[in-house]
Amino acid sequence: MGGAERQAIYIAEYLKFKKNMNVRVLALSQPGEAAELLDKLNIPWEILPLPKFSKSENDLDAITQFIVEFEKYKAEIILTFTFHPNILFNMIWQYTGAKICIWNQADAGIGFGFTPIKSNLFKIFSLKNKSYVFISNSLEGKQFLESYFPGRLQVNLIHNGTDLPVALNNREEWRRKIGIEKDSFVAVKIANLTFAKDHTTLIKAWKILITEWPFTIKPVLVFAGRLDENFFNLKKMVDEFDLQNNVFFLGHVDDISGLLGASDLGVFSSRSEGIPNGILECMFSKLPVIATDLIGIREALGDNNDFLVKVGNSTEFATKILNIAGDYTRMKSIGEENYQRVIKEFSLETMLANYFTLITEHLN
Repeated sequence: MGGAERQAIYIAEYLKFKKNMNVRVLALSQPGEAAELLDKLNIPWEILPLPKFSKSENDLDAITQFIVEFEKYKAEIILTFTFHPNILFNMIWQYTGAKICIWNQADAGIGFGFTPIKSNLFKIFSLKNKSYVFISNSLEGKQFLESYFPGRLQVNLIHNGTDLPVALNNREEWRRKIGIEKDSFVAVKIANLTFAKDHTTLIKAWKILITEWPFTIKPVLVFAGRLDENFFNLKKMVDEFDLQNNVFFLGHVDDISGLLGASDLGVFSSRSEGIPNGILECMFSKLPVIATDLIGIREALGDNNDFLVKVGNSTEFATKILNIAGDYTRMKSIGEENYQRVIKEFSLETMLANYFTLITEHLN
């Protein structure tokens, strides 16, 4: 499940069961793990495909039909997540009968070079109504929106909140499921296997790390996340580097708490981020984290350069992992510091309360 999906479900659950609101989730594609979770939570959902944007300016009929389809929900509050829903509802929400629409910026601006943002329709319809509300989960996302629409909007900064359920399997059980020795050194990255998440850098780093590994225990890199468009490329790279016994693709994992409890280190390479849930969850599980040096990741981890790596620098990743891998006392201390930081700065309760406050302020 992607980070934006997870945040949306947190908010839907809170508004439905804590604030007694009538909530419905509209999905854009075929049912998956998010739909399964919504069913378990008894939150209604439906699939409502977005109109397809073309390179021409003949999208008005499709958008008009979408408005007609959407009106049947009689929504008073619209919360949109990810690029295409943000763009579309920014254009059309004032024609749907809704009282408030909230744009959730969960990254640093991925997608803003594409056709919809350049179209005449977007220029005609977008940002006409001052009631439109913008939220970013990171400082970088906030700065991006304010620079992209200079002088035209105010962006509210609400950090992601995180929480984890009780583990279903313990450390030994998880290592047995993966198929590794119980004393292996395990680094984990939680992120769907998309091109933007740059798993490539970590695989290259693991190849370097193994050649310099000074310990008798085996170093293992585990990827937990949906096997998206980059999976086959990554699997091919692992095979070419002969890392089949050191790098594992787990796909979607229901028991993230258990997997994190079976891990020794969180790692996160990326080329563009807001504040990644995959990092916050590692922090919540008291893991040290080594990650790419991006503004949103600094917001999560703080400014300690011992754990930040230049974008795409696999050699630096390997070096920083080697520097900490044998020092379990230091790793435990850093993990505790990460836990205290995430509890203070990224609590789920604070995020949900901030959303509700913002909604009620704009409804009144």
